[in-house]
Amino acid sequence: QGRTNAASSYGIYLRNGYNSTIQNNNITTQGLTSSVLNNYGVYLFNFVGGIVNKNNISTSARDSYAVYLRSQSNSSNITANVLNAQGTNSYGIYSYQSSSNIINNNNISSSGSGAYALHLSESRDSNVTLNNLTTFGTNGHTIYVYEGTISADNNRFDSNYIDSKAYVGNNIY
Repeated sequence: QGRTNAASSYGIYLRNGYNSTIQNNNITTQGLTSSVLNNYGVYLFNFVGGIVNKNNISTSARDSYAVYLRSQSNSSNITANVLNAQGTNSYGIYSYQSSSNIINNNNISSSGSGAYALHLSESRDSNVTLNNLTTFGTNGHTIYVYEGTISADNNRFDSNYIDSKAYVGNNIY
């Protein structure tokens, strides 16, 4: 169990490695003010085969990420978690250039202006199944898939509950 209050906060940060499990934790990161940037519950950077299982993860402040998969954090398994991100630009799960991930049976919510329950950016070949995904606030998207210079092809979405309570937002974009 952990809690951080700082300018940029990381509950758990794994970098440049393989096959670790983050399981049965309560993780809270919270910025000191609304102008504080970058709060991460779990941050995987170039980390292959990470397992994030049965955790309660909560982040709040500006630019909050409950789970962030970045730069070739491939073949990760994000399963049976309760993920909550609050604040401007909040993300339940953000995947950037990370592929072949399993996102299964999670309860994911995000709230605030620019809230995203699941954001796949230049990430491909992932399976997203049996999740509860909800956004609250303005200009939010429950599921957002972005294809830039790298493909975001072959993502599979199956049997998810998707709910946008956002003013000016979309369920899937």
